Amino acid sequence: MYKIKQPFAPGTSLTLLSDLHVGCSTTDYDLLQSHIECADRFVLGGDLIDAIFPRDHKRYDPTDIHPRIQNRDDLLSAQIDWVEELFDGATVEAVGQGNHETSALRHHYDDSAKEIAKRLNAGELGYTDVIRVKCGK
Repeated sequence: MYKIKQPFAPGTSLTLLSDLHVGCSTTDYDLLQSHIECADRFVLGGDLIDAIFPRDHKRYDPTDIHPRIQNRDDLLSAQIDWVEELFDGATVEAVGQGNHETSALRHHYDDSAKEIAKRLNAGELGYTDVIRVKCGK
């Protein structure tokens, strides 16, 4: 169980965002940015990054890669950088893992969820987790 340590002031929001698939061409980045701008604190679930690469012959489609990073050789780093940029200045309490992060770990030996948590100064969640938020005294 992950316990959020910082108290919540009255009116503070905690927003859960999951399955963002940053790096995918079909993600609505304007909508995502509007949610980030209007919330106080976040818990990020899994599948923050798309993490589908050319070696994944079953799922890879070059048109699914967002044009911003389409020609980069370091797609995984590009997606992690983008998540960091999106949440720059935001209070992220914890970062979880999804099947896209665990796939990147298995095939590329890169723990993207752990790296994102580190960059955002957030706690690390597992593939499944319970988050306890204590409000009030």
